[in-house]
Amino acid sequence: MWASYAALLLMGILSGPVARQPMRALRQAARTADDETVSAARAAASSAILRLSLLVRVVFGLALVYLMTAKPDAAESLLVLGLASVLTIAANRSKRTARALQSAA
Repeated sequence: MWASYAALLLMGILSGPVARQPMRALRQAARTADDETVSAARAAASSAILRLSLLVRVVFGLALVYLMTAKPDAAESLLVLGLASVLTIAANRSKRTARALQSAA
């Protein structure tokens, strides 16, 4: 049960204070209505912090659903959260590598 609370805390930290500045930049870019808006909004939306924040929230949200429905013991809970962390890191690295390959081509 404590593992679920820890995952909720991690999701709250990443969706609030960590992603606040990139979200503010995205909102400001979307407010103005001119040709530069599209490029500014696209640049603000392509922030690595925003992508990582969304990825962490999705993966840990799915892990939380499992933890709250299956109610595993402490060792399995930690294993699930560790697996969620590894999946998040792997997915983030694969996206970064794919973007690097696209820009090199």
